[in-house]
Amino acid sequence: MKHRLSASGIARARKCQFWVRGDAVWPEREPSREAAFGTAIHEAIAKTIESGERVEPDADAVDDLDADRLQRTFDRWAEWWPTARGELRWQAEKPVAWNVRTGEARWLPKAEHRDYGTLDDYEIPGTIDALANDGERVYIIDWKSGRQSVEAPDTNPQLGHNGAAAAAALRLDEAEVAYIKIGEDAIYRPEPATVDAITSTLLRDELRSIIDRAPTSKPEPGPWCQFCPMRGACPATESHVAEVIDAAAIVRRHPVSLDIRNNDQAAFTLTAIDGVEAFLSELKKRVREYADKHGGILLADGTVWSKSEVRTERPDLSVDGALQALYALGLIEAIESKTTWAAIKRAGGKDGEKAAREKLKAIGAVKASTAPRYEAREVKTRKAG
Repeated sequence: MKHRLSASGIARARKCQFWVRGDAVWPEREPSREAAFGTAIHEAIAKTIESGERVEPDADAVDDLDADRLQRTFDRWAEWWPTARGELRWQAEKPVAWNVRTGEARWLPKAEHRDYGTLDDYEIPGTIDALANDGERVYIIDWKSGRQSVEAPDTNPQLGHNGAAAAAALRLDEAEVAYIKIGEDAIYRPEPATVDAITSTLLRDELRSIIDRAPTSKPEPGPWCQFCPMRGACPATESHVAEVIDAAAIVRRHPVSLDIRNNDQAAFTLTAIDGVEAFLSELKKRVREYADKHGGILLADGTVWSKSEVRTERPDLSVDGALQALYALGLIEAIESKTTWAAIKRAGGKDGEKAAREKLKAIGAVKASTAPRYEAREVKTRKAG
């Protein structure tokens, strides 16, 4: 395989192809909190589209701080979707591979964690969140639930790839592509774009060039590194880590590197990790302090990394009368040593949750808390659609 490129990474591959190389090693890492949230909302939407019936999101897939946000975000989508889907028959989570050498495309079998299996040297895979067609053109939707800015549909390479691939696989002339940004309070839908034969040809040429350059490419560090799957194993990253270690004044006899060559180096690295982690912890603290003092940190993509206070509420079953209130409402299934609004909603539906909120608040059985959240957000507030 000449490359490891997929549709979601095309924008990053335009800046750096080193991570695209066929011999690139991507270290395993835990999904971020925002990634876990995105996966949970995508899964609930996909199951709802495929089944034709509302399927609640899995609140256990996210932490307590995000459980209510997940439910509110899904509720907003579920209210909007019946009027937005029209008369078309939609499919969800459709993997496809587009051969940028031949222009042909094929549907791929669904697999866990978007494992696309064996691909041709010039095939680039992607997963289409929602797809429908009317016999003349194919319609593509990509769900976005994060707070970062998203490139407009007419220049968005992931949408361009997915639209061109779907049109080729269905033997249609063009695709209408759009992304839908789902928020807790609003749905934002920018003007969709059309991917036609000319658009597809230009994109094919560019992607073929990226694949051809990948095997001999060198790291090109920049703001795009924060989302790179090779982050932590890239030589440019190692260089930055070395600088951090030097700044932490860690005295060492052996090089601290991702390339562990012998037992002495491994043993020393093991003890050095504590020092590195302590330094990084302090570094994160000082970056947060800077952001607090200066109203945030402006990033290259136009977003601002800053703090916001996230307020959450959860049922407090230790309060006298709280358990009895849930029993009286027939919400026994939601009762555990602790519970969430999502669990109550699963047991009693929207009306049951509303009644539970009212009763538990009336007797003081709701625990509220706030926690700081640092993340990149769009500077401008967009209008709801």
